[in-house]
Amino acid sequence: KQAEERKDYEVLYYFGRVQENKNLFEDAIKTYSKIAGGKFHKKAEKRISDLRKNVPVKFGDLSAEIRRIISKAPSQDDYPQAGAAVLLEREKYRVFPDSTSVSEIERVVKIFNDRGKRKFAEVHLSYDSTYETVEVLEAYTIKKDKTVVPVSEQHIRDVSKYLNFPLYSNARVKIISMPEVSPGSVIFYRARYKANKLIAGSHVVFHYGIQGFEPYIRQEFKLILPKNFSPNIRIFRNGFLKKKVNLKPHFRLLGDRKIYEWKIPEIPEIIPEDRQPPWCEITDGFRLSTFSSWKEIYDWWEKLLKDRFVATPEIKAQVKRLTSSAKTDEEKARKIHNWVASQIRYVAVEYGEAGYRPHKAGEIFANKYGDCKDQAILLVTMLRNAGIASWPVLIGTRGVFKLLDDFPELVFNHAIACAKINGKLIFLDPTAETTPFGDLPRGDQNRKVLVFFDDEYKILKTPLFGSEHNAVEKDMKIKIKKDEEISANRIVKTFGIYDQGQRYWLKYTKPVKIKEQLEKKINSITPQAKLEKYELTDISDMTVPCVIKMKFTGKDYLKKAGNFRLLPQWGGVSVSLVSKEKRIYPIDSTFPSCQTYKYEVQFPRSWQVKFLPPAVKEKNKWFSYERKFSVKGNELFYEENSVNNGVAVKVKDYPEYRRIVLSLNQKTRNQIVFKIK
Repeated sequence: KQAEERKDYEVLYYFGRVQENKNLFEDAIKTYSKIAGGKFHKKAEKRISDLRKNVPVKFGDLSAEIRRIISKAPSQDDYPQAGAAVLLEREKYRVFPDSTSVSEIERVVKIFNDRGKRKFAEVHLSYDSTYETVEVLEAYTIKKDKTVVPVSEQHIRDVSKYLNFPLYSNARVKIISMPEVSPGSVIFYRARYKANKLIAGSHVVFHYGIQGFEPYIRQEFKLILPKNFSPNIRIFRNGFLKKKVNLKPHFRLLGDRKIYEWKIPEIPEIIPEDRQPPWCEITDGFRLSTFSSWKEIYDWWEKLLKDRFVATPEIKAQVKRLTSSAKTDEEKARKIHNWVASQIRYVAVEYGEAGYRPHKAGEIFANKYGDCKDQAILLVTMLRNAGIASWPVLIGTRGVFKLLDDFPELVFNHAIACAKINGKLIFLDPTAETTPFGDLPRGDQNRKVLVFFDDEYKILKTPLFGSEHNAVEKDMKIKIKKDEEISANRIVKTFGIYDQGQRYWLKYTKPVKIKEQLEKKINSITPQAKLEKYELTDISDMTVPCVIKMKFTGKDYLKKAGNFRLLPQWGGVSVSLVSKEKRIYPIDSTFPSCQTYKYEVQFPRSWQVKFLPPAVKEKNKWFSYERKFSVKGNELFYEENSVNNGVAVKVKDYPEYRRIVLSLNQKTRNQIVFKIK
C-alpha cells in the first residue's frame, strides 16, 4: 500500500512477481494494474496479458467500459438484416520522431446469427514481418450467459499468407480463432502493431470508410503525429448515407505532438443490392496522406527500382529466342508479353502487402513466379532488352479508391506496365494470363494511373474499350426433319472481356468437364440432345478469339399443340435486375459490350408459318436492343443484337430504366408458330 501511495512502481512490479510465484494470479493482475507509468508500465502490461491467458476471467473483471458496451448492445430485432453488430471499433495510431510507429486496435462485436459467426469468429491480423510485429494483448469470447472464455495460445497461430512462395514469406497473418462463439455471444480483442519504419521512410497514408456491411455502433480513430508532420485530409461523401455525420477531426496540439481524433456515432449497415457500385463508391469517410506531391511518390519508388531492370544472360537469351523471327516492334512486344503472362506464375499479392520494392528481374525469371510488381519489372526488362521503350505503372484497380490528381497518396493495389510502340502508349498487364496483348482486364480499364517514365512521372488514364471490343457472337443453324428431330451446328465466338473468361475456363478445366458443360448446354437447347462433334480454339494462340464449334442432334425441340408447333423462345430481355420497385444504390456500370445472335432454321416444306413475332427496337442512353425475324421459302432467319453502353443507372433514373426493361421483356416473350398441313 505504501508503494502504491509513493508510486514506487518498481516495488509494485516485483511484488506482483512474488504473487505470481505463489500462484496468486488474480492478485498479481490487480497489483500490475496499479502501475500507471515509468519503465515498469510496459513490463506490467505484458505480465497482465500473459496471466489473463491462464487465469479464469469473470464478466466483472472486464473494464467498466466494455461491460457497459455489452450491456447496451442491440439485438437481432434492432438489425434484422445483420449478421452481427460492431459495438466498438477503436484504433490509436502513433508515429514517433524516429519514424517508428505503434498502432493499437480494439474491437467488440456482437454475433447475431451464423452469418455473423462465420464472418467474425476468425480474426485475421495481417502484417509484414520485415518491419512489423503484432501482439495480441487480450481476447475473449463473452457468452450469452456472460461467461468469459479467454483466448489462449492454442487459439492463436501465426502463418505465412503465401506458404508456397518463399519470395513473399514476409507477408504473414496472425489468426485468432475465437473460442465458443455462438449467436448471442460477443467477441472482444485488443492487438498492438509495432513498425520500425514508415512508408517511404516518413509517410502515413489512410483510407477510412465509416459504413460497412454490418452496423457500426461506435467508431473511434486517433492519430498522433510528430509536430513536423503535415497531413492532408480529404473528406468524401458519396451521398448514399442519409445520416449526417461530422467527419472533420478534432485537432489539438499537445507539446511536440499533433493529435487528430474522429468519433463516429452509430452507422447503419449497407444492405447489398444486385450490381451495386463497389464499397469505396458507396461509403462516406476520409482519406489522409502526408505526401506533399506526386513527384515525392515518384522519387521514392523510382529509387527502389534502380537496380531491378538488369537483364541477366538467361533473360537476354530468352528475349532473343522469342523475337528472332519478329519483324516489327509490335510483334516483338506481343511475343514477350504473352510469354511473361503465360510462363511466369502470378502470386496474387497486392502492391505493398509484401513490401514496396520489387525483386530483381533475374530472380523472377529464375523462379518463374512473381507478384504484380515483379511481373511488371520482368516484362519491362525484357521489352527494353528487345529495344522497346517501356515503363512500370502503379494502378488502383476497380473497387479501390480513385486516384485524385490534387491529392498525392498511395492508392494503388496493383502494378502493370506500358510500352511505346509506333508512337503509341500501350498498357500491359502480364498478371492477366488470358488477356491478349493490347487488351486489359476489366478492373484495369478506365483508371487513372501513375506512370514511372525515365525522368518524370505522368498521371494518365488507361483505355476503356468500346462495346464492339467486348463481344459475343452466337450462330446456330438448325434443320428440322420430318420426324421433328433436329440436327444443328452452333458456333460461339468471344472477344475482349468475354474472351478472357472463356479462355481461362478452357485452360483450367479438364477436357471431360468441358465436354460435360457443352452437353449440358445443348440439352438446355433441346431435350435428349446428343453431342456429335465439337472443336475448340487453340487457346495458346492469343492472336485469335476463342471459338467453340458444336454439332448436335436432339428430339422434342418443338412444343406440340395439335397441328401446331412452337419454336422455343429465342433471346429476349431479362427482368432479374429490375425486380425491385425502388433501389438505394445505382446499377453499377459494367463494361461496354455487345451480344449478337444469328439463327437459321430450315423446316419441312409442308409446314406453314402461322405466327412470326414482330420486330422490336429500343435505343436509350444505357443500351440498345434490336431483334427481327424473316422467312424465305422454308427457311427462317432470326437476328438479335444488344449493346450495353457501360453507363450506370442512377437511382433517380431507375424507374424509367425499369419501365423500359419490363416493356421489352413483354414484347420479346413470344414464339414462332408453325402449322403442319
